[in-house]
Amino acid sequence: MSEFEFLSVLISIVFGLGLTHLVYGLFRHLARRDVTEVHALYTTWAFMVIVLNWWVLYQWRDYQPWSFEVFLIVIVWATSFYMVSIALYPPDDRTASLADFDYRWFH
Repeated sequence: MSEFEFLSVLISIVFGLGLTHLVYGLFRHLARRDVTEVHALYTTWAFMVIVLNWWVLYQWRDYQPWSFEVFLIVIVWATSFYMVSIALYPPDDRTASLADFDYRWFH
């Protein structure tokens, strides 16, 4: 297993968790009928950015001098997109409406 394959498996899991959280949160709030247009647009944006970054990760397949610093930067980079999905749909937010969502994180 190459260094890229090792890293890409971890990054794929993180991106997959982010996408899963976005879709689950969207459907959960759609069932309660409290999704606003702005929130749906942010969700679509986050979904597309995660998918695009997952696709762009493949361009790193020929990168050779893998070091711990580069490995750490790529992990933090992927985790930041997972945190965007958590910010859009907080996991413990069972009673709050998305109409009251504070978008200051995204400005």
